[in-house]
Amino acid sequence: MALIKGPHGVRGALRVESLTDDPTRFVVGSRLWPEGDARTLTIADSTPTPRGLLIRFAEVADRDAADAFRGVYLEAPIAPRKRGEYLWHEVVGTRVEDRSGEVLGTVRELLRAGGGEVAVVDGPRGELLVPLVRAFIPRFAPRRGVMVVDTERLGVPAPSAQGATAKAGGRRGDRRGTTPAPARTASVPRRSAAARTPVAGPVLEVDILTLFPGMLEGPLSESIPGRVQAEGIAAVRRHRSVDDYTFGGGAGMVMRPEPVAAALEAVRRPGSTVVLLDPAGERFDQGLAFELAAAGHLILICGRYEGVDERIRGLVDREISIGDYVLSGGEPAAIVVVDTVLRLVPGAIESASVEQESFGDGSPGGGLLEYPQYTRPREFRGAVVPEVLVSGDHGAVERWRLREALRRTLLRRPDLLVRRVLSAQERELLAEIDVEGEPD
Repeated sequence: MALIKGPHGVRGALRVESLTDDPTRFVVGSRLWPEGDARTLTIADSTPTPRGLLIRFAEVADRDAADAFRGVYLEAPIAPRKRGEYLWHEVVGTRVEDRSGEVLGTVRELLRAGGGEVAVVDGPRGELLVPLVRAFIPRFAPRRGVMVVDTERLGVPAPSAQGATAKAGGRRGDRRGTTPAPARTASVPRRSAAARTPVAGPVLEVDILTLFPGMLEGPLSESIPGRVQAEGIAAVRRHRSVDDYTFGGGAGMVMRPEPVAAALEAVRRPGSTVVLLDPAGERFDQGLAFELAAAGHLILICGRYEGVDERIRGLVDREISIGDYVLSGGEPAAIVVVDTVLRLVPGAIESASVEQESFGDGSPGGGLLEYPQYTRPREFRGAVVPEVLVSGDHGAVERWRLREALRRTLLRRPDLLVRRVLSAQERELLAEIDVEGEPD
């Protein structure tokens, strides 16, 4: 339900990572139990921050007492659940089958990956990772001990003769039941307390029309783009088009209109947004990225630096350029657009991370360059972490971050400030920066 990350300040406050979708777990007066401990902790104060919760328990008086809870998981009374919601411990031990009934194994544990959850399945084929997404799991009933996986969509190889034997033996064997919950608290496996019903399908679908689909394979299969596709949050598909020589002569090739029109007729549907990536388009920025992330279905046409047949422009909804420079084609631009857009899709990364990034809309500093970040060690080659960041004073830290975001933007991208409607606090901090001059 929650993980205690460590103490905060000298008065016994604790930094807590929430692992539940129910914020009422952390209201003042709520009682929580340290995992494997009979003691009760009563919330005396709870403050949400962009990096987690700051909680002070009535039973924890000082930093030494708080430090004893570092790395401890917290449990809470079992709350009523809606239909289709399951605790993680109810999913662990569930038998997993494919559509034909072959037993793939049982769920050993669940992991949180970004905004989604992944089941780790042990079976005759070895370890199998199954995102808890409806696209991959047509039937999900852990309380009945059943999970059916679409192995074709998941990319699992066809069963071997050994697998067929496992199927026959598995149907005669005992079905592992769900793990019983303790009478008092919800059993909390690592990283979370509950698993929700798998989502109904990808939040965003992207079809890319390109002359060179191989250029997109690597970048869009790694890191966040690769993970959100594996989890079923988004789907990215690539389609090859055709180019030809230009009428009137001249160097280079252009993209032909007929295959583009045919591809659009095949993939376009009501509500689709068709984008031509072209140097003549509107400038791509974070605001436009948010628009595209909400499109539902996005079709990108990768132009070439020589251009596209002019009649293609009449087939699209908008034209976008990622900058004033020449590329060999629209494929690198497509990678930039897709990477930027996928991380904005709900569930891809924590919403607080999106809000706090440069050019985001959150605070402190949303729409500004990001404030300086530090990690351990506190001293590196004579440079030390600013004292305010280790002071434990949350208000002072937030003020420092906003001031430094304003400072960095003023020095490096003053054009962003010209377009920004400043709050009273931002005007006050900018006045301080004018007095202080260059950054420390």
